[in-house]
Amino acid sequence: MIKILRLIPLVCARLPRPLPLVISWVGAILCFLLLGRLIFWITFRDPHDPLTFLQLIKSFYIGFKFDLRLSLLMVLPLPLLGGFPRFCPSENKRARSIWKLYFTCATVVLIFFYILDMGYFAYLQVRVDSSSLRFLDNPLIAGQMLHETYPLGWLLIATLSVTCVLFIGFGRLLPFGLGCAPGNMKTQKKWGIKVAFWLLVLFGLYGKFSWYPLRWSDTFWSSHSFASSLSSNPVLYFYSTFKNRELLFDPEVTSGFVESRIGDYLGLNKEQARSLDFTREFQPPKPAAPINVVLVIMESFASYKTGLGSNPLDPTPAFDRLAEQGVLFPHFFTPHMGTARGLWATITGIPDIEVKETSSRNPLVINQRTIINDFAGYDKLYFLGGSMNWANIRGLLTHNIPDLEIFEEGSYSAPRVDGWGISDLSLFKEADSIMSKRENPFFAIIQTSGNHRPYTIPEDNEGFELTEVGEDRLRETGFISNKELNAFRLFDHSVGHFMKIARQQDYFENTLFVFLGDHGLAGYAGDHSFAHESQLEINRYRVPLLFYSPKRLSPKVLDKVASQVDVLPSIAHLAGIRYKNTTLGRNLFNPEFDDQRYAFTMIHERKEMGLLNDSFYLTMNLDGTKTRLQQLGVEDPRKNVSHLFPKLTEQMAVVCQGIFETANYLRYHNGVELEN
Repeated sequence: MIKILRLIPLVCARLPRPLPLVISWVGAILCFLLLGRLIFWITFRDPHDPLTFLQLIKSFYIGFKFDLRLSLLMVLPLPLLGGFPRFCPSENKRARSIWKLYFTCATVVLIFFYILDMGYFAYLQVRVDSSSLRFLDNPLIAGQMLHETYPLGWLLIATLSVTCVLFIGFGRLLPFGLGCAPGNMKTQKKWGIKVAFWLLVLFGLYGKFSWYPLRWSDTFWSSHSFASSLSSNPVLYFYSTFKNRELLFDPEVTSGFVESRIGDYLGLNKEQARSLDFTREFQPPKPAAPINVVLVIMESFASYKTGLGSNPLDPTPAFDRLAEQGVLFPHFFTPHMGTARGLWATITGIPDIEVKETSSRNPLVINQRTIINDFAGYDKLYFLGGSMNWANIRGLLTHNIPDLEIFEEGSYSAPRVDGWGISDLSLFKEADSIMSKRENPFFAIIQTSGNHRPYTIPEDNEGFELTEVGEDRLRETGFISNKELNAFRLFDHSVGHFMKIARQQDYFENTLFVFLGDHGLAGYAGDHSFAHESQLEINRYRVPLLFYSPKRLSPKVLDKVASQVDVLPSIAHLAGIRYKNTTLGRNLFNPEFDDQRYAFTMIHERKEMGLLNDSFYLTMNLDGTKTRLQQLGVEDPRKNVSHLFPKLTEQMAVVCQGIFETANYLRYHNGVELEN
């Protein structure tokens, strides 16, 4: 080890300026960050609920990657500016002092941030995030609390002492950058070293051998909350939460809506409504044996593109046949467009009202209870053809569903066909193979992605045949190209093949299959659709919802309005699972709510929300202005008829605003399960 350390100066001496200085300063900052992580672990570990050795190693490994990113970001100005004579520490004495001062001040700020983070964690058991800025609303009170709680005088003295030590220490590292790289180094070799250096820097910033870079959600790899906290870098975590700080909730506003309308909408009693307690427990009839659940979330499966939606091209014969044998909800709506938003709403029972990005990307709302966890004794399986790192979905699922088994790109024998991973057909085959070997009951989520650009048709497609339709005919039926049409048809073909092989498995007869679209598609919905589908952009949200279990469910079409947030309560009811509901979803098979069935919608880029019932569509801005009521199924659906139905407009407006405010509140208050 000593011999290796002695080699470092010799190796550095052969590098072009100022790379040795960059490397040495990155190493120094990394050592400091490692020390901070060790102190955090020693200080806050719980001996009654310790991390296992493997959890500890993984937490430090993930944390190291974030620390490396921060170290590189801090040192990056040096290699970017150090090539200019004015800023080169080896050629300009003033530049040396400037760089020493920069790194000293940056490290002092880092130390201050770590002290703040540890104090914040000791106080609230969470890493410091942008919500901590609320204490600045009352700076005098916050300052007094700090003065009474912490030895600020000694901390100031310690900070000044550390500043002096760091200034001297960074100065001692300067020789590594001043006495390096002999002048006779060949230009070709020098540039080769520089290119290799920048490639390593870019990889360190990217942080992973995968399609997606290292993200904050990678810290939420475990349901053990301390493992996630230990994996975090407080500076980068604070920055991630700072980006998502815009949409705040007001408990008083939420309480007003819940007491006046939403409490009744959800079936809360008066005390629950007053205290914002959304917990409702249900015990449906218990089956003789546990029922498996296979939840298929279908990419961009807009209703107007299906045979069920009267599309004359008959693009979905397999799914249409299934629908004839199951319970179909043709008036089913997602709250928004976007796959990440659709998965969020399905899993949590809360519409994704995040304006700037998506709730799955917001670290402040990562803790979410889900009804999936009420399926006690079940294997929890998640299948995706590509990588789970998109939109930070990995963090959302693995953090909130303990023992979730993930099957993604790299887990399968099937080859990758495009950027979305393996084909949907292969995904269904792989999922069937895994589910057929399960001895325990299982709750499986299969998330497809093939019905998406670039609309790849794999060579291994079980006899699928392409079709060709003229451009005019494509437009008349709501398709944009033959590629899209064939990808949509291939997905239906894949569903048909999946059900064919599933029927041959032992699990089939005791399984509830649930199919729903993750979102619809905007654009012209075709001549076969009502005018309001396209003109009011309802085609963004309308997708089919199908419950299929031939041994348990009689074929039926239920025309009631249904929302994506209602899916899990309905599944738990049909599976006979005792469940606790803490969010906005309601059991679609409970007639108690049939007189007030609504679907909440939102167009985030416009900051516009809406509410659908079976005959009307109300829209308004998020601030409650520009309220419009439009009638469905009429010749001119764009016409504002709020003056003709003032009472209905007022009722729907209150429900719409109430759902929005309640959803925003619930995002921050639905982590009950993780606290127990």
